[in-house]
Amino acid sequence: MGAATPAPLSVPVLVVSGNDVLRTVVRMRLETAGGYVLAEAASAASAIAYLHFADGPHIVMLDLHLPRRTVELILHVVGLDAALQRHRYLLAASSNSSTRFTEDLRRLIKTYGTAFVHKPFGLSLLTAIEQVAAQLPAPVSNR
Repeated sequence: MGAATPAPLSVPVLVVSGNDVLRTVVRMRLETAGGYVLAEAASAASAIAYLHFADGPHIVMLDLHLPRRTVELILHVVGLDAALQRHRYLLAASSNSSTRFTEDLRRLIKTYGTAFVHKPFGLSLLTAIEQVAAQLPAPVSNR
């Protein structure tokens, strides 16, 4: 018997990657699991604009293989914008990527990156999304 698949979330997932293939793989994985709401951004600027005006918190999967220093730029902007801090960030990378991080990027990842998922994606992607979702602030009731 295989491992249980995590239940889908109501929290949207934004995939930020300049790589069309990576976005397609994630989209197909989440569609196969069913019930996930997915948005995509191919650049830092479009991701920041989307997240700043998003209706609610998102899980943001940042591809650490975006052009040099793009993830660092996004995480710096997160530190300056309270609207971006309500989201939770999932960092996607190959298993040997962390050896190439600058000290500043390591600090930003520790502050805003709540989980890593390693490529190629499998069930670990869904598990990582569930872990990050658990770190989202509870919804505020207006009652």
